[in-house]
Amino acid sequence: TFRGIDFVCRNGPAILSTLVSSTGYSLLTVVAAVLLSLRPAEVLARYEFPGRIFLEALLLSPVLIPSIAWATGLHFLLIRLGLANTRAGVVLVLTAAYYPYVLRSLIAGYQQIDPDYDTCAENLGAGSFRRLVTVHLPLLGPAILAGGSVVFLVAFSEYFLVFLTGGGVVSSYTGYL
Repeated sequence: TFRGIDFVCRNGPAILSTLVSSTGYSLLTVVAAVLLSLRPAEVLARYEFPGRIFLEALLLSPVLIPSIAWATGLHFLLIRLGLANTRAGVVLVLTAAYYPYVLRSLIAGYQQIDPDYDTCAENLGAGSFRRLVTVHLPLLGPAILAGGSVVFLVAFSEYFLVFLTGGGVVSSYTGYL
């Protein structure tokens, strides 16, 4: 039957609105996760220091602990900060939940970059920001794409965390479905 087509035609604006909303906060989550993970990934990939394994385990722990266990407590903090029921609150919680996927990917990416590239760029006068933009980011492209796509997909499909922190105000495609 044409029941499905009829449903999409009648509810097209609502479907489109939730798709745009979910795509928007998912992309913002990817950007925040990449920015949050760049420096820790570099340190964990390039330096040996006491407690490195513990620090890496600690930074990767949000994917091991059930999100309901810590998201409820984090929601109370968002209420006090005035970020509950906002897109910014949703992005913060999703970033906290899923940045380990990008972090792990970036650690692997940094392990593939020869440190001599940094030395050459530094000898040519590039500061740390310039090295990040002209050396690291182009070479980390595949790692960012891999980790970012995972974060985008899990953030886009997340129902519980968006409903909890968005309070039904931030619309999501999965919530609409």
